[in-house]
Amino acid sequence: MGKITVKKRIWLYLGFLVLLRDSEGILYNNLNHTLIYAKGRVSSASQKSSLSYRNPFASLLPRRHKKNIRKIPKKKAEPKLSIKELGINIEGILWGGNHPQAIINGEVYDVGEKLENKNMKIIGIKKGEVEILYRGEIYVLGMETKIKR
Repeated sequence: MGKITVKKRIWLYLGFLVLLRDSEGILYNNLNHTLIYAKGRVSSASQKSSLSYRNPFASLLPRRHKKNIRKIPKKKAEPKLSIKELGINIEGILWGGNHPQAIINGEVYDVGEKLENKNMKIIGIKKGEVEILYRGEIYVLGMETKIKR
């Protein structure tokens, strides 16, 4: 094995991961303090690759390239109709039991019934609110006074 200088001994003693070039080869000290000696001529390409380290935080997945990505403009949301515009008045809700009902404009309606003279269908009755389907939109309407219980 080649002659180890004082400087090389200091590096090996500190336990750093170092590559030191000697006239006969490369001395390598890994973290286990094991000394490996490579005899013969080492090309500069292999020396460069052994000195270059991979970024441990870099992704190993292939990079995705953006290809002609177009942003589709969002449609402006049409404002939903209010209770006054729908022309209904929820006067009462009976939700406790197997058969919930709602009193709308003085008439009693069950789930699944259509409102009189309207193209509206009641799809759900819960505590304090009625779900109505109108023109493909679901409206959740509540009573003006809150139910306390």
